Amino acid sequence: MLFDSGREFSFLLTEGAVRTWPGSPALMMAQLDRLAQVATLAHVGLGVVPWAVEAPCFPLHGFTIFDGSTSIVDTLTGDLTLTDPEEIGTHMETFVAFGSVAVYGEALRGLLADIAGDYRSLEPRYTS
Repeated sequence: MLFDSGREFSFLLTEGAVRTWPGSPALMMAQLDRLAQVATLAHVGLGVVPWAVEAPCFPLHGFTIFDGSTSIVDTLTGDLTLTDPEEIGTHMETFVAFGSVAVYGEALRGLLADIAGDYRSLEPRYTS
């Protein structure tokens, strides 16, 4: 679905999310490479909010907005499906606020490369 150019996608992550590693440093470097590749697709917007900027609010949880009419919130025990226009509006406002401090394009690629370098330095300790 991600490669269907007839669809549009916008993704925002925090640097903390990108730096949280549920697998080996090699796996995380592959994930970072994949993010950098996806960010080059014309119909995909990908931004990361770096630690070097003040977040517009505390990100209590992630959410996915579909077509501006539904927001899915992932929790530890299941998903919440929100369809109330006011709740969707709040999620959209939060998305826009985080998007305004995120890095994109060349700055994004630089940040991802820096993070990959940090994972690369962890790799010898992980395999020892």
